[in-house]
Amino acid sequence: MAKKKQAKQEEIKQNILSIQSWKRIGIMIIMAMLNKFTQWSVNLIAMMQSFHLLTKGSDNPMLTKIGEQLAQYSLSIMRFLSFHSDERPFPFGGPSPIDAIKSILKDF
Repeated sequence: MAKKKQAKQEEIKQNILSIQSWKRIGIMIIMAMLNKFTQWSVNLIAMMQSFHLLTKGSDNPMLTKIGEQLAQYSLSIMRFLSFHSDERPFPFGGPSPIDAIKSILKDF
């Protein structure tokens, strides 16, 4: 019984000292902050879309596409934060939502 407890304590110590674990935690903190900014951006787009609907009678296709890109980016962050995926979102990996948004803006 004492050996199991000691082995468990050693395992916990190894996990705490793991550089990989601390790197992921650091990236998760940064990604959580970026996700909050992304959510604010989506809320701003929602307000702009509402204004556009009231004044023009329809949504703005460019804002719809930008909102979709931001939603996809937020989803990739949430998948990483929830440990559903090990793929690091931009700027640590993955595609850049900025490039996709630039491409959308070029089309309009």
